[in-house]
Amino acid sequence: MESKSQDGGFTIVGVLEVIPSDDVDTLRQFGISAVLGYQDKHGSSILHYAAGYGAVETCKWLIDCGLDPATTSPSNGRTPLHWAARNGHTETCRLLVVLSCGNVDVQAKGQVTPLQLAVWQGHLDTCRLLVSLGADPLFVNGESSKVLKLSNERSVLNRTGTTP
Repeated sequence: MESKSQDGGFTIVGVLEVIPSDDVDTLRQFGISAVLGYQDKHGSSILHYAAGYGAVETCKWLIDCGLDPATTSPSNGRTPLHWAARNGHTETCRLLVVLSCGNVDVQAKGQVTPLQLAVWQGHLDTCRLLVSLGADPLFVNGESSKVLKLSNERSVLNRTGTTP
């Protein structure tokens, strides 16, 4: 681990560099307080980043250490589930839904749901999972958009096996 501050401690940059590898053992070396206390300038936690990278084992470890899977970023209200869904990390989405008591339709700023973000990015497997876990494909967000509109003439939603 090369990322040391001038006082010899590890920097958050080093922690963020490890997240994509899903290497919990290396993260433990940074110290729990350095990892759990991180928030970026928008208020997103290290769990948001782990979810966004699809780091399932890291997400499990962070939640076991006390981070809340339903935590929201103050700037946009997005949860780790929003980050995972937007980036198409299906297994991470499954974990986060199970560990956040099944709130699959959690709404961020503008009433955007994880399903809407997955559709917007074209992540078919993630869409299928979220719908199977109870995501509402007919929900209309604050921009008057719903999954059907976002899915470009129903192409993504119809492939999930769900019809409006």
